[in-house]
Amino acid sequence: MLVATSYCWPLHLLRHPLAMIHSVEEIRLDLLLGMAEDTDDMRFSVKQKGELMWSICHDNILKFLKNVPSSRQHRVKYEDLVQQPQSTVNLLCEFIGLDFHVDMLQPYKEKKQRMSDSIDSVSRMVGDPKFHTHKSIDAKAADRWKEDYQVDFLAEETWQVAEELGYEKMNVTDNNREEGEI
Repeated sequence: MLVATSYCWPLHLLRHPLAMIHSVEEIRLDLLLGMAEDTDDMRFSVKQKGELMWSICHDNILKFLKNVPSSRQHRVKYEDLVQQPQSTVNLLCEFIGLDFHVDMLQPYKEKKQRMSDSIDSVSRMVGDPKFHTHKSIDAKAADRWKEDYQVDFLAEETWQVAEELGYEKMNVTDNNREEGEI
């Protein structure tokens, strides 16, 4: 399949797979996406659904990006964004051709002007459901998942994608993997 990439300047946002799975479990993203209503999805735990979402999405993105010259794509890791916000945002600004502004490092400033509400009064907002609880960028957020996950439960296929994206495999293994876990 040929992909038209002449006007494509993709920005690839990513996060460690275990951190994303932790978020899926914490906010039950599977429910928001309607994954709990499909009987085929009932056979997967929330953790497994999170892993599948992460793995399939990033595998598809990597396949797509193979058709885009590396000079026209940019990757932003969540961990870099919260631990080194200024340098990460500076590089992003260079890539998309915007001048850096200090307010870019204050995403929670003037929250009511951030288009964080939902489409109508009965809908849930799209994006981070905890957006309005934050006051500033928190570097500790990058590793918060490590408090709950001390064991590696990811499938080898997930680690292959994660390692291609620059994430290192955990040094510990899970001998207590739930039966049926991928």
